[in-house]
Amino acid sequence: MIGASVALAARRAGLADVRGWDADAGMLATAADRGAVAPAPSAEAAAADSDLVVVAVPVALLSDAAEAALAAAPEATVTDVGSTKAALARTIADPRFVGGTRSPGRRFEGPRARAPICSTAPRGS
Repeated sequence: MIGASVALAARRAGLADVRGWDADAGMLATAADRGAVAPAPSAEAAAADSDLVVVAVPVALLSDAAEAALAAAPEATVTDVGSTKAALARTIADPRFVGGTRSPGRRFEGPRARAPICSTAPRGS
């Protein structure tokens, strides 16, 4: 849900190269069909050569996924959309990692539940 929303916001902002990967091939296909991402064969391939990597995985997987993103994209800033930061703060010392936040969840998951959580429009537009 949140990963696809961030990707769609990036597209609306004019970014042409928005890559994504999901362990659930069906979710990745849906995100690609909706124009959110160009599907990558792996998380590492999605992150490679990126300027910014947004990690959108279940909280239990955040530390490992963020560390993998940092390794796959040595020049990138990496952030996450997880709801908790305690484990990340204990395990990730890389200054390129900037903990993010998420909007409240909904009863749907994946790109089918996307919501306009990001906007590039100036206030009052």
